[in-house]
Amino acid sequence: MKRKYYTKMKDDEVRILKIGRDAIFEFLYETLLGEEDRTFNVDSLKVYNKIAMDWESGEFIFAVCNEPKDEKAKSFCESFDVEKLIKLIPDTTETVLKNTPYKSYSINELNELLKSENDEKS
Repeated sequence: MKRKYYTKMKDDEVRILKIGRDAIFEFLYETLLGEEDRTFNVDSLKVYNKIAMDWESGEFIFAVCNEPKDEKAKSFCESFDVEKLIKLIPDTTETVLKNTPYKSYSINELNELLKSENDEKS
């Protein structure tokens, strides 16, 4: 975002931005949403996304589903639990500045991960 003007800081001035948990979550989400095309190499108008934050571990997950072609895919994209998934998959990158910071999974692979997690709890 280009600003039309800047305000000159005084020599003894310190400007501080302090934000809480909700604002951190919002910032991560809005930043990645705004960069969704570049980050995931997709047309952001043709995908669904889901997000979650695990505050205990400090991990954030942003999942992008291709625009579903059938009811089965649509149902999965709308219903899969990213809050469970965040605990099941490893980090996909050490930095979001890489060309491909994401890892691709099939719906079947994610279903298996989520199913195995549910089976372990049973």
